[in-house]
Amino acid sequence: MKNLLAVAAFTLIAISTYAQPARDLVDANAAARQHARDLEPALAMMRSETDALSKLTEIQRALSGPALSSIDRAYRLIDDFSSALSKRNVALPHDQQIIVMNAQRMIQEAHTTTPGDYPKFRDDYHHQILLPMQLSVTRDMQQLMSLTNLYAQITNQMRIVETSAMNALNGSAIDTTRQ
Repeated sequence: MKNLLAVAAFTLIAISTYAQPARDLVDANAAARQHARDLEPALAMMRSETDALSKLTEIQRALSGPALSSIDRAYRLIDDFSSALSKRNVALPHDQQIIVMNAQRMIQEAHTTTPGDYPKFRDDYHHQILLPMQLSVTRDMQQLMSLTNLYAQITNQMRIVETSAMNALNGSAIDTTRQ
């Protein structure tokens, strides 16, 4: 969340500091394409966050069966996920990296020594891993929704100008005073 907000804020500051206002629609189109490129890392991070939350949720579901087989399945899932993160060099916000590492450590310990109170282990996983990740992704999602709303406002403003221009074009095309 903090990273997504920081990237978006930095992008807006960088655009307003270094870029001149668009003088015409050609400049505006170029600025929009550059802005889309500038936002891509933040959007990629949000996609990575949702993938991580989905995987941690899948692990929680895997832990719903008998202790030994569930922990073994969860261990394989977290191990595969961690390997995939490393191979793809996926960037997660720092707080989410810590959550994933804690999940890996928790499941590794359970895989090594089966917990005596398995329902408590599942409950701990839910409260210490899944809920904090849900909260983190939810905060980032709120930032994404704010960004979406900002773009919706810009789009609406452009549609108003577009409608006005189309009306002017149509009015000039059907000018009855012309012979």
